[in-house]
Amino acid sequence: MSGMAGAGPLREARLHLSEEGGRHLYLLADPASGRILRLEPKLARLMANVRARLNGRLTGTPPEEEIAAATVIGEFIRAMRADASGERRRKFNPLFMQVPLFDVGPWQKYLRGLAAVTFSTFGAVVFAMLAMLSLWIHSATDGAMVSRIGDIFSLSAIATFAMVAPVTKVLHELGHVLAATRAGVRVRKAGVMLLGLYPLPFVDCSEADLLARRSGRIMISLGGLFADLSVAMVAFIAWHLVEDPALRQVLSSLVVFNSINTVIFNLNPILKLDGYFALSDAAHRRNWHTESFVALKSVRSALAGFDMGTAMRRVMDAPLRVAFALASTGWKIWIVAFVAWQVLPKFLGLGLFLVGWGMAAMFFTPLLSLNGASPQGRGRNQGAGDGPRGPRRAGRGWLWLPLLAGIALLLAFLPRPYHVTVPLDLDMDGSYAIRVAQGGVLRAMADAAHVEPGAALVQLEAPGAEAELALAEAERRFDLALADSAAGLDPLTAQAARQRAVTSAARVARLQQIAELRTVRAAQAGLFRPESTLHRGAQVGPGRVVGHLLPDQGTARLTGAFPEIWVEKLSDDLRGATLRSSQFYEVLDPERDIRLEDMAGDVTSGVRLAVVSSHSATALTGEPLSTRLQFGAEPLWRHAVFRGRILLLRFREAQQAAQGAATQ
Repeated sequence: MSGMAGAGPLREARLHLSEEGGRHLYLLADPASGRILRLEPKLARLMANVRARLNGRLTGTPPEEEIAAATVIGEFIRAMRADASGERRRKFNPLFMQVPLFDVGPWQKYLRGLAAVTFSTFGAVVFAMLAMLSLWIHSATDGAMVSRIGDIFSLSAIATFAMVAPVTKVLHELGHVLAATRAGVRVRKAGVMLLGLYPLPFVDCSEADLLARRSGRIMISLGGLFADLSVAMVAFIAWHLVEDPALRQVLSSLVVFNSINTVIFNLNPILKLDGYFALSDAAHRRNWHTESFVALKSVRSALAGFDMGTAMRRVMDAPLRVAFALASTGWKIWIVAFVAWQVLPKFLGLGLFLVGWGMAAMFFTPLLSLNGASPQGRGRNQGAGDGPRGPRRAGRGWLWLPLLAGIALLLAFLPRPYHVTVPLDLDMDGSYAIRVAQGGVLRAMADAAHVEPGAALVQLEAPGAEAELALAEAERRFDLALADSAAGLDPLTAQAARQRAVTSAARVARLQQIAELRTVRAAQAGLFRPESTLHRGAQVGPGRVVGHLLPDQGTARLTGAFPEIWVEKLSDDLRGATLRSSQFYEVLDPERDIRLEDMAGDVTSGVRLAVVSSHSATALTGEPLSTRLQFGAEPLWRHAVFRGRILLLRFREAQQAAQGAATQ
């Protein structure tokens, strides 16, 4: 047909009509390339007319807009097919590559039984039982596993994550495949994604956008999360049944990776992963991510042209979309910053590599394709792609460099105060520790409870002490009796007896004082906590801590390790301090309530921060406490230099600790 000679690929393309939130959604699927596009209503109507003319159902001369639509969509379909077949060379992306391996569709018939059981009432009951059993074990063991997981950013933990991640991702993708099979959706390709040459599996479930109902699409999106959490709970239960340390390390890594990774990344709706797809389907906004970043890009383009009026109008036209795109970008930045702050102090070279890799993967790699899309694409689990590229506005890209440089320069000289937060605990080893002055065998100890002043907290006994006291008392009475009987007969003997009686009385008084010291009494009313490691009959040496007494009245004394690098600022430039807990917020007096103390033998901290609170020690029992200190303001570039010093110091401390552990 005249004017549509290049529209042949449209004969094979399929146009689907879907419903979303009370409005129609038009999807164009190309079987040859496996790509799915979302079309605007006007473009979809033109597409339907073009296909009708190509099939002979509509005759007559096509209008110019149909010819233009046929040309644009036809060229894009050919480009998609060239991409899929490898005929057209894609832009090289060293951080993200996909390698399709095989077609999953023919294998789905063998998975129907397993899919029907997994995504059924029986599967939901088993999942709930695993969850309840895990919660019960966690409660019964007082979180034993959580306290022994260790540092998730240690070299051994990172290496374990690297080994188990591809395996757990296979199970994750199997969850998507089973959910798709249950929903009657054909899964296309399965393969390997290379993220910075690190292999992770993927499956293409994009046909769910065409064939599945909304509930089915949500099930497919959450199928991987269902698999992740199931593996995490099974590994959690298995951890408590095995004793081998190496196997426990692998199981704890599975728990951490399949739970924390699932919550922070896959379940997070502001990242374009499984949680986003499930939420967007539930909210009838299946293309929310693309729409949001298109809106943000329009604002960015206006700012690049210094057109503030247009930028503000575009923000007001789509405030939620712009906010979503900014939140997604900010979350990515926070993830990179958090990982950097945790890894850099321990593995400087590896940390720099991970930070550079994360920044490139999240921010610089997407710059390889900045142009917008005309028809919009929606991908599910690495399925679909973008629409035809629109014309790029030339001559404005270079404006970003001086604009960003100017903003960075202004921010660098922006003065901001320093802040540091120090975790605190009640001074249990000092102010509130109950120590015994005399050693002995533990005879009795009060239970953990509120006590009144003078109440006996701990009673000790010393073998032979009572016999020695009784003997001294008998000697005193004998000397007194001898002195009385010899008073009128032999004055010298009576005088000697009286002197021995005085000596015996002094000995009795000393032994009685020592016996009284073996009974520790409460000096004031408060909450007594006995030392849990002591039991009746245990030998207790002088100075041993036998419990803690937290007074009901007066001020509380708190302590916490304080980094030496902040000592100079604390001594010279402390401007304010606050004590924080889950229940209150207390402003402290920097001169009266804050001071430093030496911590003998602590090579990492060196000093201890002592804080006085107006609350009583009993009121602060069980509270998570911290103090936030504020120092004088300096430009942000000075902040960056100071934070760099902190990272280097923590890196050296980690090296020293590792060397010390290696020599033991």
